[in-house]
Amino acid sequence: MRKILALLIVAAVLLVSGVSFAETDWAMITEQTKQAVVVIRTDTSTGSGFFVNSNGFILTNNHVIKDAKDITVTVNKKDGDKEISFPAKFIASDEKLDIAILAIGRVNVPVLRIGATEIVKQSDQVLMLGAPNGLQDTAVKANVSNSKRDYSGIDYFQLDGAINPGNSGGPVINSKGEVVAIATMMVKDAQNIGLALPIDKAFALLSKNNISVDISLSDSTKQLFLDPAAKPKSNETAIGSSLPYIIGGVIAVILILALVAVFIIRRIVKGKRLKKQLLVKDQHSRSIDDINILPVARNVQKPAETLEDIDIELK
Repeated sequence: MRKILALLIVAAVLLVSGVSFAETDWAMITEQTKQAVVVIRTDTSTGSGFFVNSNGFILTNNHVIKDAKDITVTVNKKDGDKEISFPAKFIASDEKLDIAILAIGRVNVPVLRIGATEIVKQSDQVLMLGAPNGLQDTAVKANVSNSKRDYSGIDYFQLDGAINPGNSGGPVINSKGEVVAIATMMVKDAQNIGLALPIDKAFALLSKNNISVDISLSDSTKQLFLDPAAKPKSNETAIGSSLPYIIGGVIAVILILALVAVFIIRRIVKGKRLKKQLLVKDQHSRSIDDINILPVARNVQKPAETLEDIDIELK
C-alpha cells in the first residue's frame, strides 16, 4: 500500500509540474497542417508560405517575392490529387521584418491556427514545413536553441534545423499544431543554425490590412493582434498553455484527497476489525471468577492420631 501511495503521489507531482506522459505525434500534426502550406514561385526565386485566412490570404517572407513580376502559388496536393497552382496577388509587406502578404482569390482554403509565441521556450520541439530547394511537402523537426536571439534589433527564435533556400516563408509549428514563427534565414558558414520570426510580429501588418486570423486561447496573443503596439507583461502566461497545468493541478488535488480518504477508510475498517477480534477473544477467554466451581465429594478418612489407632497385622 505504501509503495502504491508513493507512486500515486509522484504521479500527482508530475501532473502539477505539467509533465506529459504522451509523446507528441508529429506525424499526425504534419498531416493536419501541411494542406495549409504552399510553394511560392516567382521569376526570381522559390519559397514557401501558408494560409492564415480562409479567403486565400498567405503569409511569407518579403525576400521571396521582392521585385517579382509574376507570382505563382502551388497548394499541397492530397494523395492522388493533381498539383494545382494559382496566380497570386501582392497585398502588403514589411521590409524590416521581412514579411509579406499575398492573396490567391480563393475561399474556404485550409488555414493554420496562430499559436502563443510568448510561451515558446528554449529546448521546445517544433516542426518546420516548406519546400527546401523546391521540394514540396517537406517536414523537418527542430529544437528551439534560443527563444530570444537578437539580430539587427529584432528578436528571433534560433532553431537547430536547416533552413535551406525554399524554406523561407514556411511555418514553424508547435506541438499543438499551431504556427508560432516564420522560417526566415540561415546563419551563413554555420550548420543548422536558423532564425525564425515569431508570428506575433506579423500582427501589425495583418491587422493593418484587415486580415483576420484564427488565434489560440492566449489572451496576450489576441491582445497583440488587436493592438500590435501592446506588449505582454513579462510574467504573463497564455491561458491556452496554462490550461494543461490547471487541469493537472486539479487532478492532482483530487488524487491526493482520494488517497487521504482511502487511507482514512482503511484505518477505520482496520480499527473495526481489530475491535471485533478483541471482542471474540474476550468471549472465549472468560476469567476464573466467571466460572461456577462445584465441590467434589471424596472418601476422606480421618488421619490416625496415635499408634493404637492403626490396625496392625503381624506377619
